[in-house]
Amino acid sequence: MKILFTVGSCLEINNSANLCHIAYIRGAVEAGHDVDVISMSSKGCLTDDTIDLPEVSNMYVYDAPAINESSSSVRKLSKLLSPEIKAKLKNIFYHSDSIYGKTAETWISRASAFKSDVRYDAVISLATPYSGHLLASILIGNKNVITDRWIQIWEDPWSADLYVAKGNDDIRREEARLLSLADEIFYVSPLTLKYQKELFPESSDKMKWHPLPYYYRNSDVSTNDSSDKVFGYFGDYYSFSRDIKPLYGAASMNGTKLKIIGNTDLKLENTETVTVKPRIGLGELKTEEDKTDVLVFLSNLKGGQIPGKLYQYSATEKPILFILDGTDEEKHILRQTFEKYGRYVFCDNTEGSISEAMKTIKSGVFEGISNECVDEFSPLNTINGILGAI
Repeated sequence: MKILFTVGSCLEINNSANLCHIAYIRGAVEAGHDVDVISMSSKGCLTDDTIDLPEVSNMYVYDAPAINESSSSVRKLSKLLSPEIKAKLKNIFYHSDSIYGKTAETWISRASAFKSDVRYDAVISLATPYSGHLLASILIGNKNVITDRWIQIWEDPWSADLYVAKGNDDIRREEARLLSLADEIFYVSPLTLKYQKELFPESSDKMKWHPLPYYYRNSDVSTNDSSDKVFGYFGDYYSFSRDIKPLYGAASMNGTKLKIIGNTDLKLENTETVTVKPRIGLGELKTEEDKTDVLVFLSNLKGGQIPGKLYQYSATEKPILFILDGTDEEKHILRQTFEKYGRYVFCDNTEGSISEAMKTIKSGVFEGISNECVDEFSPLNTINGILGAI
């Protein structure tokens, strides 16, 4: 198949969304498809040279605005665009500051000039950021790209995203518009699928869910057979999205060695057994994960979105502590969904429940649990599942 991916970010930036984007693209390449990608260039970006980009047939990159670039650059560029594209951009970006932002506005205005004579079997737009979907809508709508199948993959929903200000009617309307244009819509959590179907019933028949792909497989196993195992939480933990205090408290209380590495708005102090660090580069992070005996996954406070770390941890052969959070219904659905893999030690997000789970893991007794890679989450199996879902 000939496939075009649209991504509204620079793929060389180290964040969880980009690692997911790369995994989807890698899966398509591994499946033998002929893959083109449109993304943001690295101009003005803080990139990570340890990121491994797959080899695609064509990588088309367009610049975002430089730091000192004036807004007049968009007007200058618009002289080079067709009247149809200019009219669509004017309509879409009427509320650009509150929806997509100036960076996306400039990037979209440039990337919208892309045109291909190739007929694509599928266009796959990836988000976040949501400008990846917007670009696909413009290119397909203006027939700059010809395809019979447009697949939208929403790693996070938009108006229901924990990182988006609530009550923004412009975002809600634009999300509904984008969803209405897709042939297929994928979410990465069964809970997100449930809520999105309720929020956008007019597009619900096109919605499905499929697990995220992991970025790389890590076959390293723990060599620490003692009860003095090192636990590791690696990821951001802003207080509005995840509650890390019970984990921090449990480890401090029962003397468990714990590494917490990620960005946050909290001020957690190091203790005798708990080490707290800010976000680090991908290469250094892998080193830290390799030296960790037990990987900790922390669910979101609400909304049902599943952080991508769960799928990456599932590509290891180390024990995984799965901390459930949210409503009782959300916790039940999450446990029911992932329990079938026989891969995780579950607990609730309370100090007592976490301490008990830590004790179980330290004992080395995992009844019904196998610390093996979940092959279903591989990039190849993920993209095959998505392309074969119709």
